[in-house]
Amino acid sequence: PLFAEQIAWQSGQRIRVVRPVALYLEASYYPRRLRDVLVPEPREACVLNCLLRRFTPPDYPLRFFEKADTERTFKAFSMFRSIVIFPHDYALMSFYEFYAMSIPLFMPSHLSKYLFPYSATVPLL
Repeated sequence: PLFAEQIAWQSGQRIRVVRPVALYLEASYYPRRLRDVLVPEPREACVLNCLLRRFTPPDYPLRFFEKADTERTFKAFSMFRSIVIFPHDYALMSFYEFYAMSIPLFMPSHLSKYLFPYSATVPLL
């Protein structure tokens, strides 16, 4: 499972884990914003969204948004065509929440993108 592999990659320790299920969600994938892709995480979104907005051609078929552009509810997130997510912390619940909602997710394929110097418990300078 991803959770166990992510912990092993970041810590070098192999442990058994129980994946979060996110049973509290009341929203599921209902794509109404068919041109819109959400890039929700603040660490990547601040740079990535700026780059996407600057270099995406006007006639490009997709538009990119960050959490601040939404109502910040699971129902609002469920309406996006897909989500680009960078799991920067091994306990990142948003991955499991989006996965439980059956939203198409795009994530980095190279393992180095999962090794970040900061976690959610360490503020960025």
